[in-house]
Amino acid sequence: MMVRRRKRRRKSPAERLGLTLEQYRALTPRDKYLRLTYDITERQYEYMLALTGGGCNICRRRPKPGRRLPVDHDHKTGRVRGALCFRCNHRLLGRGLEDARLHESAAEYLRSDFDGRRVGF
Repeated sequence: MMVRRRKRRRKSPAERLGLTLEQYRALTPRDKYLRLTYDITERQYEYMLALTGGGCNICRRRPKPGRRLPVDHDHKTGRVRGALCFRCNHRLLGRGLEDARLHESAAEYLRSDFDGRRVGF
């Protein structure tokens, strides 16, 4: 006799965020993405950017008009560390460039206990 297991119903994105369907539909696509992926709101993301003058957390370079800086996070803990430009996120932290000042800034950034999910208003 074969025992059939009941499939669990997957929670909807609105349920995963603890919102009603109306509240979820009122969110912008960017806000939905940030909440579901990094557990931060769009407002928290904007606040994080404002802390660095709208630029990268390490090199302070601002994104080109119409572009956004990607959210940097720790894959193991989920801690949101800030927003980094492509160069700092992939090339500096991934491969290590020679500029000691950037590495010192990167080390300071990585040692900080800032968590964007805890930004309150």
